[in-house]
Amino acid sequence: MDSPQPQQDNRILIVNIAIGVVGLLIVIVLGTLLFTFIREKENAYNSEYDFTLEEVRGGEVSLSDYEGDYVLVNFWATWCGPCQAEMPDLNAYYLAHRNEGFTLLTVNVGETGPEPQNFVEFYDYTFPVALDLDMSVHDHYGVASLPASFVIDPDGDLVTSWSGMVDRNRLEYEITPLLDS
Repeated sequence: MDSPQPQQDNRILIVNIAIGVVGLLIVIVLGTLLFTFIREKENAYNSEYDFTLEEVRGGEVSLSDYEGDYVLVNFWATWCGPCQAEMPDLNAYYLAHRNEGFTLLTVNVGETGPEPQNFVEFYDYTFPVALDLDMSVHDHYGVASLPASFVIDPDGDLVTSWSGMVDRNRLEYEITPLLDS
């Protein structure tokens, strides 16, 4: 009557192997799903409005850096009077709402000297400033005159745009309701 013991040991061994195989399959399936999710997330932001430019303080900046936020892309130049006039309101709105899913990404158009950096530093603006030296992003957006503003949603789609100077009231009217939703 010693024979049931080896059969029981074999059953335990088979059960343990089966549990190990099932566990390995679960790990493989979960790993594959996680890899697929991460890869889709990396490729999710495929906006026709995306761009990458040199940032005035060094390095590069892309619209896709702000995926998940509403982004006001504002085209400007230091020689543009209305651009200079709207900057305090843009900066105040940015400072008030930057922790609410909003960012301001300004694009200086065609200026190659130190003027953009000097301007930003003089007024202590902290928002990102991209340098569109060859005006390719300006042209891609179809900017006809400066200043020009484009509101891009968290998925990279255009919400609204306008040409001409903007003030704090218009920003509150156009953008704040988006942030509250």
